[in-house]
Amino acid sequence: MAWTYILECRDGSYYVGSTIDLERRVGQHRAGEGAAYTRHRLPVELVWAAQFSSVRAAYDFEKRVQGWGRAKRQALINGREDLLPRLASRCWAATHTEAAEATGPPPQPEPMPWDVPHERVDDPHDPWSPLRPLEPHDTDATPPPYTRIVADRWSRDRR
Repeated sequence: MAWTYILECRDGSYYVGSTIDLERRVGQHRAGEGAAYTRHRLPVELVWAAQFSSVRAAYDFEKRVQGWGRAKRQALINGREDLLPRLASRCWAATHTEAAEATGPPPQPEPMPWDVPHERVDDPHDPWSPLRPLEPHDTDATPPPYTRIVADRWSRDRR
C-alpha cells in the first residue's frame, strides 16, 4: 500500500509527499533526513494522510495536490471535500457563481453624461453644444434612444 501525506512546517507552509512506509518517511522528515524543503523548516507535523491501492495512484494524487493553493489544501486537511470544486483556481464559474447568488445581481454603473438622451445642437460659439442634454420630456412619450457622442472640435470645424 502507498500513502500521500501533507506535513505542516514550522513556518505554516505545507509539504506534500508520497511513500510506501508512512511512519518511516515522517520520521525521516522529523529527523531532518527528508526533503530539503522540510529540512529547513523543522519541526514538521503530519496533518493529513490517505492510503492508496498503488504507488502510481498515490504519486498521481501527490502531484495533483502539489498544484493546489493553500485554501484548497486546508479544505482537504479539514475534511471539507465539498469545498474542493469551488476552490479550484481554474474554475472561475464555480468560485463566482455562489458569490453572485449570495449577493444578487451586480450593481449597474451610473450613466455617463454622454449616455443621456440628447439632441444635436450645433452652435458655432459653443464647442460643447453637441453634448447638451435634452430637457426632461413627457413621460407618456417614447424616450429617445441612448447614443454615445464623441465630440471632437477640430474634426467638426474641418467639415
